[in-house]
Formats: sequence, structure tokens, C-alpha cells
Amino acid sequence: MKIDKEVLSRAITEKEASEFVESHPEVKAWIRKKGMKTTHNYVRNLMRYLEILEKNGIAKEPTDLYNLAKEDNDYGTKHVEVLEEFQEDCEDVQGVEGRIFNISVSVKSFYSFKGKNYQFPKSRGNYEYKNKKTKHLPKLEDVVPYIDSIPYLRNKTIVAMETCFPVRLESLTFLKWKHFKEVLENKELPHVFLISGEMKGKGQGLYAGINQHSFLTPFAKDYVLRWKAEYEVLTGKKIDLSNPQSLEEPFLISLKGKGKGEQLSYGALNNCFDRLKTEKYPFTLHVWRTFVNTALEDAGIEKKYRDIIIGHKPEDAVEDAYSDKSIERLGTFFRGAIKFLDPTYKIDENAKKVQSWLKEFKHIEVNEQEARELVDKVLLKFLGSKE
Repeated sequence: MKIDKEVLSRAITEKEASEFVESHPEVKAWIRKKGMKTTHNYVRNLMRYLEILEKNGIAKEPTDLYNLAKEDNDYGTKHVEVLEEFQEDCEDVQGVEGRIFNISVSVKSFYSFKGKNYQFPKSRGNYEYKNKKTKHLPKLEDVVPYIDSIPYLRNKTIVAMETCFPVRLESLTFLKWKHFKEVLENKELPHVFLISGEMKGKGQGLYAGINQHSFLTPFAKDYVLRWKAEYEVLTGKKIDLSNPQSLEEPFLISLKGKGKGEQLSYGALNNCFDRLKTEKYPFTLHVWRTFVNTALEDAGIEKKYRDIIIGHKPEDAVEDAYSDKSIERLGTFFRGAIKFLDPTYKIDENAKKVQSWLKEFKHIEVNEQEARELVDKVLLKFLGSKE
């Protein structure tokens, strides 16, 4: 979510606030019995929150906020997820901590007024200043023990995938086996991507035209293949490249109950991640986006390429950002970041020796991927001479 600091900090006049209240009966009913000071603050906080969501193509009117709480005419927790994403993305903006807290209180009050079906689950959507510094973000060494602690291979696969292809919760519901075609083709570094209509907001508003492109590390690829084997046993359906129809099957399905074998809904996915949080590993789905972005930054990848992997609006024109040439270049950069993303990564000793030799005797510096390619060329030339 893009956060505009000016929206959060701008002054809202009494006239603006009054017109907003008069234009929205649900807001008027909400603040009817509140004191003047509370009304003054709550209305402005709600207006700022809505303005941020509108800029991100999520919601525009107060009624849109209530509609977020429903998924396929059933009550869910999407409204909770949106507020928590807002809170986390605001943390990258300096000097707005107090505003985040106040907006969070106001938004939760607005939902509580609507009724129990709209109220936030206990401990969800809270924001405290002290949590900003102590927030537990996953480290590379956390990945394996965290995944080992997770029940069900399906859930383990989601997290393994998020460590390199950080898909938003809403987009997870769009995933089909066709998205993992290059995994089924056993490509060494499978390219995975979502098109605009499969992104948050279904390609509307600020998400219009935005794609998300990344690659799966060997660690994530292995989990996808293991999940495929279990999936075929659970459903009795074979996922096969020679059968295009099978690739249209949902990637994530319910494991039990009446809906066994059916595509997981947004609400079910959200509840799943709620249950995965523990005191030792209090990870939300959204923190993996931070994990990936930090790893890519550590690998020296430019922001404009990080944005493509994270699924943010690209700096370049869409036709340039998502061109074949750009994605090929992205793959090269991604290879250099694997050691920051894959917890099972092992240093290629031969490549390391080549790097050291070139630096010492030729005064040439190459990265690990370039060194690996040199090793491969030498081996191919050697083997070719033996034929």
C-alpha cells in the first residue's frame, strides 16, 4: 500500500468534516452520541484513512469500508487485513506514529458501531508505538524452523513461496497451477507472475496495469513439487503439462470438511495465517514482503526491479518494466539474491575459487553468478573436446 504522508498530516477544516458527516448517514449515526472532541478527531481520522485507501484503489466511501468485511456475501476479516497492512506500510513513513495510532482507534470504533460481525478479533488491528522497534521480522535463519513448526504441507508451501514470491493475501486466491508452469517444466529458476487482474483490487484504481514478476528459489520450488504430489493424492486429479485443463485447477484448496478439494477463500486463508502465528514466530503474511524487499536490497538490486518482484507500481513505463528483456534482466539479478532468500543455499566452492583467482591474478571482479557461468563454460568446452 502506498502511503502519502501529506494525506496523513494535512489539516482538515471544520467545513470539510461537517460536509463529510452530512453526506454519509452511517458516519452521522456513528458519532451521534460521542463528545465534541472525540467527534472532531474520529471524523478526521476516518477521512484520512479513506483518502489513503482511495489512492490505493481499495475503498472510497464509508460504506466501502463495511463492504470490505464481506467476502462472497459472508462475513470475513478482509477489513482487518487492510488496516494491518496500512499500519505496517505507514511504519516506513517518518513522524506519523501518533497518527497511525489515532486512525487505528477511530477505524476500529467505526466497525464496532456497525455490529459484532464487523468487530475486530481480539488483539487484531492494534497499534502501539513500542511495537515499532520490537516488531519481529523474519530472518533467513528463521525460515526453516518456522516452516517446520507449521502443520500441513499446503501451509508450508505458501510460506516457502512467500520467501521469494511475496504474493498478497487477496492474490493467493487467484493462483492456479498454470502460474507454476515453469516449475512443472523443471526450469532451474522458474519464472512466476501475476497479471493486473490477479493483483490486489483486481487491477482497479492504482493497481491498474500493475503485474508482479518473480522467480522461485530451489527451496520454494521443492515445496511446490512436494505439494503437487500431495495435491494429486488428495484430489485424485493429475496436474500435467500435456493436459492444459488441469493447469486451470486452483493451487490452494481446502484440506477437509464439506469444501474439501475446493479453492480456499480469502477468509479461510486469512484465518489460516492467524492460526500460524505463535509467540516465537508472530509473523503475518505481509511481513514476508518486507523480508523479500530487504533481501533484494542487501543483494544490491535497484528499487525499480525490487518493485516488480514485490508487485508495486513500476518506475518505468509498464511496457518497458514487463518486457521480455526486462524480465530476463530481472532473472539475472534474482540469481545474485538467492543466497539472501534461500535458507538451504550453499556456496559454490568452484565459483568462489574462480572469483578469487580472477581478482588476484587478473584484477577482475565478478559476482558469484558470473563465476558460475564461467565454470559452466569451461566444463562444456572440456566435455566437448572429449567427444
